[in-house]
Amino acid sequence: MRQQAIESKKFYPGFSLVTTHQRVEGKRTILRVRDVISKTGLSRSTIYSKIDAKSKSYDPHFPRQVKLGNRAVGWFESEVEEWLANRGVERGGCSVY
Repeated sequence: MRQQAIESKKFYPGFSLVTTHQRVEGKRTILRVRDVISKTGLSRSTIYSKIDAKSKSYDPHFPRQVKLGNRAVGWFESEVEEWLANRGVERGGCSVY
């Protein structure tokens, strides 16, 4: 985990890799897939289908993943929350907050 945090700072200085149990004030946070699953209620396969342009479930508005290392990706928490908020607006003004 520490190595991933170090690698993420190389690619994205000023951003931090955190889980839902950690919050860093004043910084954009990067969520791992388990945190995106928890926040959205979507399954792992659905999340990856939403970002795959060849999939029937493709959603061009779903946040793009951020490469953190050779085998690690994450999503900006603010983009995930914005996507959720927009989904609420599409339903007729419902809010997720």
